[in-house]
Amino acid sequence: MWIQKAEIVAGEIKFNKLGIIKANELEPGIADKHYVHEQTTASDVWNVFHNLQKKPAVSTIDSTGAVVYGHVEHLSDNELRITFKYPFAGKAYCN
Repeated sequence: MWIQKAEIVAGEIKFNKLGIIKANELEPGIADKHYVHEQTTASDVWNVFHNLQKKPAVSTIDSTGAVVYGHVEHLSDNELRITFKYPFAGKAYCN
């Protein structure tokens, strides 16, 4: 993950060097919750139970790794449904 930390010094925003750090090296509470849904059977409707207590942004890929766009419907802060034009298997990344 690339991250750049900022702080205010004498009323100005100062940034540290941009670099690679691991999520477990972040200050507590700075890393966002995320969930990866694996759709193993081909379907044009994916029901995702993520339990993130929020309405996450969603990205989807097919089994070859190609990005696929679908209609995302947030059913609650813990569940969403993605509808596609054609059935396929893949992954949904929620963050």
